[in-house]
Amino acid sequence: MLKPLLLIVVLVITGSNVSAQTIQTGFRFEPAFTLTNVNSENEVNFSPYSLYASIKGNISERISLEVRPGYFMGEENYGGPELGGFFHYRVIDGWKILLGYNYHSNTWLGGSNNRGGYSKKINHTAVGLLYQKDSKLSFDITYFIPHDRVFGYSNHIDSMGKSVLSEKKVNGIIKLGFSIMWDIY
Repeated sequence: MLKPLLLIVVLVITGSNVSAQTIQTGFRFEPAFTLTNVNSENEVNFSPYSLYASIKGNISERISLEVRPGYFMGEENYGGPELGGFFHYRVIDGWKILLGYNYHSNTWLGGSNNRGGYSKKINHTAVGLLYQKDSKLSFDITYFIPHDRVFGYSNHIDSMGKSVLSEKKVNGIIKLGFSIMWDIY
């Protein structure tokens, strides 16, 4: 599960020290739209508060590797600490393709008589587009595809008056990233 992420972490640490033009650290603010399915109905939930630290090694003029530990605050039963590894590839001046692997630990269990979350690990594959405004500031939009969609349960009454337990699923997450970074090496 964590092998792709560990590979990116090792490449950032070892590859960056040997051949990087720069190593940067900073912070990210990532408002997100969580696309869920609850009781067979699709929902879009907005979360304005996800925060991350970041360390990035610029391997060459075209390639960067980044590690992002942080905390995702999603919908009522989907949130918790995350660790992501990302590959940036510059296609034209200022614009980069973003590919990544994100490890999410769901700890927002909530719970009531009719709904709750599961404590579990959910991995995501990510693809996005990043605009590097200057050496410090960047903006991106990234789509996260969950490998395991079930994150909670919902109990509702059907048309016959019976209690029905159904799964809460995350279909994807769209994050808008705002990042500020400083050179440390």
